[in-house]
Amino acid sequence: MDGGAVEASVTATTAVLFCSVVGAGLDCVLLVAHPTVPIATMATAAANFLRPSAHPYSRNMPVAFDLVTFDSPTPDNLASFWSSVLGMVETEREDGDRWIVLGTPDGVRRIGIQRGSTAVGSAHLDLACEADEFDVELTRLVGLGAEVVELPRHEPYGSIVNLADPDGNPCDLCAYH
Repeated sequence: MDGGAVEASVTATTAVLFCSVVGAGLDCVLLVAHPTVPIATMATAAANFLRPSAHPYSRNMPVAFDLVTFDSPTPDNLASFWSSVLGMVETEREDGDRWIVLGTPDGVRRIGIQRGSTAVGSAHLDLACEADEFDVELTRLVGLGAEVVELPRHEPYGSIVNLADPDGNPCDLCAYH
């Protein structure tokens, strides 16, 4: 279950307590165990019950977010840029530079880059940093090839600067309070 862990424990009264960390809170549901229902089945039912009702996906939806994909006339250059910006590693590559996937060091896919023409504004990433790192990160990103599109400004939620990656794809650097 996304956003938390489900734990089960059987007490002397054969009740099973399922808890899930959702956002900053802890939700729990107590189910009475039935001798013919496996704990794993009850855990699945509890996970669906604990999923927030405002969750953007159906409780039974089998799909989940995979990655953001950019088209690029120079996939290797763009992959190098985003790898340096986010500390990602290449996890997949097909047909030379036709398709490159960047992910976390443990293999979670995050960004896909496919050979093609760039359509500015078709994707947008928000990058976050600590407030005291904002100026240093902005300098680092510009040094890696980002272009400042709109000068940094202070908003009620923190600081933001609108940038473009080397292919012109928009991205923002944000420092939240």
